[in-house]
Amino acid sequence: MVFLLLANLGVFSYYFILDPAAADLPYAKYVDHNQTLVFAVLEKDQLYDKIKPWSAILGGNFSFFGWFIGQADDYLKQANLDYERDISPLFRKKAALVIYQNQENPNSFPLIIFLEKKAASAQINRVLKQLEDPFKKEFYQADELYRQNNIVSLKSIKYNSLIYYYTQIKNYFIISSSKEHLQNTIDLMIDSAI
Repeated sequence: MVFLLLANLGVFSYYFILDPAAADLPYAKYVDHNQTLVFAVLEKDQLYDKIKPWSAILGGNFSFFGWFIGQADDYLKQANLDYERDISPLFRKKAALVIYQNQENPNSFPLIIFLEKKAASAQINRVLKQLEDPFKKEFYQADELYRQNNIVSLKSIKYNSLIYYYTQIKNYFIISSSKEHLQNTIDLMIDSAI
C-alpha cells in the first residue's frame, strides 16, 4: 500500500528518500528516522492534489486531512483570503511530507508536513488570525506551550477523535496529525541547535 501511495505522490520522479538521515535536505535532520515510512519532498502547491485521492483509501488521519483540505477554499473565502495571493507567497516552493509508522495502530499513519517560511512569522500570524472565525465553526482551537514553542491544536467538532496540530519553529511552519510526533520534531530541532 505504501508503494502505491508513493507512486501516486509522484515522489519517485521527485525526491523519495528511504533513509532521511542520508538526505542532504534541511528537513531531514528533524525527522525521526527510526519510525519513518515515507519522507518525500514535493512542490507545496501540489501537496493537496497528491494526497487527496488517498484520503479515502487510507482512512483515519488521511481522510480527515482530505476533508480539511477539501474545505480549504471555503475557509479562505470566508476569511477574504486567496491561496495564490495570500498563502502561497508565505512559504518557499518545496514542502516535506513525512509519514510515520504507528506501532499502536497499524491502520493509522501519523504525518508531518514541513513548510519552509519565506515570510516573517508576524505575517503568517496575521493570516492565521483571519482564518480563526471560519475555523471556529468547525474546530475547537487550543494553544499549548511546549519547550517555549506554541502548539495550536485544531480538534474537529464533526470528527471527534481527530486533531491536527501546527507550530512555527525556526524557519518552518509545521503541521502534524500527531502531537507526540510534533513534540519529537520540536525536540530534534531544539536539540540539534545545542
